[in-house]
Amino acid sequence: MKTHCLILITFLISSNVVCQDIKLKKLKENTRNGKAIFYVIKDNPSIKHGKYVIKAWSGNELLLEGEYNQGKRVGKWTEKYYGRSYDGTLKNTGYYDNDQKVGLWTYFNHLGDTTQIYDHTKKELIYTETPNQSQFVGGFSALSYELNQAIPIPTELNTPGTNRFSIDTKVEIILNPESKIDSISFSDPIGYGTEEIIENYLKDDSKRWVYLDQNKKIIVPIKMTMNF
Repeated sequence: MKTHCLILITFLISSNVVCQDIKLKKLKENTRNGKAIFYVIKDNPSIKHGKYVIKAWSGNELLLEGEYNQGKRVGKWTEKYYGRSYDGTLKNTGYYDNDQKVGLWTYFNHLGDTTQIYDHTKKELIYTETPNQSQFVGGFSALSYELNQAIPIPTELNTPGTNRFSIDTKVEIILNPESKIDSISFSDPIGYGTEEIIENYLKDDSKRWVYLDQNKKIIVPIKMTMNF
C-alpha cells in the first residue's frame, strides 16, 4: 500500500511539473466578425492552449468565449449572434470534453428565445419550439446565420465597379429516417459556386439533424447582401 501511495504522489508531482513547464504565446487573428485572441504552446504554435475569445470589431463585446487544453476544446463555451441584422444576442451555450460537445446545450434564435435544448451525450432532443418538424440541431435561426457566415464573397465579383452580392433563396432539405440528407434543392439559383458551398456545409458529418416527420420538408430561408 505504501508503494502504491508513493507511486501516486510521484505521478502527481510529475504532472504538475509538466503543466508548469508549458510556455504560452498570445496570438491575435482576424475573423469575419471580430478579432480572435488566444494562446498557443510556444514550442508548437499550431496547438491552442488556454482561454479563447473573439471580440467584436465594434468594441470589446465577447462574441465567442471558451477554453482549449492541448488543442482540444474543454469546459463551458458561449457564442453570440453578430453582424448585420444581429445585435449580439446569445446563440448557444454548453460544455465541451476533449473537443466533443457533451451534456445539455441550449440554443437560441437571434431574438433571444430558447429554440432547442439538446443532450449531446445521449444524442436526444430534450426541447424544441417546433416539436413536429425534422430539424437541425441548433435551430433554423442558427443554421441560416451559419450559412451566411460560411458563404464567402465570390472572387469573380471582386472587380472595380462591382460591389454588391445579394442572395435571396430558400433551401429545401429532405431527410431520411437515419437523419441523413437525401436531397437539397434551391428555390432560386445563386451562382458563383455558392450552391455547392451550401450543400457541402449542410452535408458535413459534424452537423447533426433530427428526423421527426417524413411528411414535411425542411425549408431554410437565406437572405443576405454582401458589400465590399
